[in-house]
Amino acid sequence: MALRGFRFLRAVEEGVRTVTPLAAANHQLRARFCTFDVVNPATEQQISSVDIDSPESVAAKISIAAAGQKLWSNTPLQTRVAALLKFNKLLSEESDELAALLSMEMGKPKKHAGGEIAATQTRIKFLADNVEQACAPITMTDTAGFTERIEYEPLGVVANISAWNFPYFVSSNVFAAALLTGNSVVFKPSEYTPLTGAAIARLLHQAGVPENAFQLVQ
Repeated sequence: MALRGFRFLRAVEEGVRTVTPLAAANHQLRARFCTFDVVNPATEQQISSVDIDSPESVAAKISIAAAGQKLWSNTPLQTRVAALLKFNKLLSEESDELAALLSMEMGKPKKHAGGEIAATQTRIKFLADNVEQACAPITMTDTAGFTERIEYEPLGVVANISAWNFPYFVSSNVFAAALLTGNSVVFKPSEYTPLTGAAIARLLHQAGVPENAFQLVQ
């Protein structure tokens, strides 16, 4: 891997371990638990290690997401759309490194990993383009003195437990739709792709999704 790739991996690992002010309250609970190794299936070599969340830190993150959802749901729809489209842009900017990381974690050829990232961007763009129409109120009856209407509201906190084989595409089907419609997300990537999961969280936060609206659990 080129020097840039090694720097990217180190940045991802730092992202896994970074303690922000929001996460500081439950960091000690998590740190007292344990870690698991991230192993390249092609070489069987360890490439990183990841802290495992304790039951207490998972509960704390759910509470953080519940509080964050109230603020996120009141964020204008166009702001939420802009954040997801910015996430798409960031995927493009780091696509080579992200594809290499995914290949190293779970064994998918880098070309296939890049194709998955591109497909994920297409899916997110579709959801962003259609969310306003999909969530628009529907008037069922409108007569003199009587109106019957369907209005959509966010569910609240959405649990996103993702797969190992298509970690970008499968997870984005949940988190993109959930975030666009005003929900917060507690995201659990597969134990076979935890660094990819951490990269997703990092880029979403960088794109403008508040940390308390998207919580990463390992």
